[in-house]
Amino acid sequence: MTALEIERASENGRCCMAIHPTGDYVYVAGEAGYVRQFSYGLQNKTLQLAQTLDDAEKCHDDRINEISFTQSGDYFAICSDDGEATLFRHPSCSKMHTMCRYECGVSSVSFINAQYSFLLCMATDDGKVKLVDALRSDERHFEFTCHADGVRCIRWLKYEPI
Repeated sequence: MTALEIERASENGRCCMAIHPTGDYVYVAGEAGYVRQFSYGLQNKTLQLAQTLDDAEKCHDDRINEISFTQSGDYFAICSDDGEATLFRHPSCSKMHTMCRYECGVSSVSFINAQYSFLLCMATDDGKVKLVDALRSDERHFEFTCHADGVRCIRWLKYEPI
């Protein structure tokens, strides 16, 4: 499957993609609220549809905005315009739990790039930023308002003093 075929495999409209840290999987999501997992065949170097997260337990009601993997690749988070950010287990795509629910869309999610860390940052369309331990998001989190116009994309940057 080529990049053009992946684009066609997603639905019309905006979509997002994430490559698993091993490079063996590609996840594609978009407007319809579900995610497709493609596996990369090392023998024939093609992408094959492995599974679709489209049942009511795993899919979202609105557009998926972003997918982010932990450095180990064992978990991934998905955020959506339906106001939820959800944690899943890779490669089974089993839902672990919903990490947050907001009245507005969750626009971005990003795991810190550190070994054995599950620190996740998420941002909303109304400007909230939330830092959570993705495995224990109910008990370990910090939230603040960043900008009233919303935060579209959030990333971790390595701090290196001059």
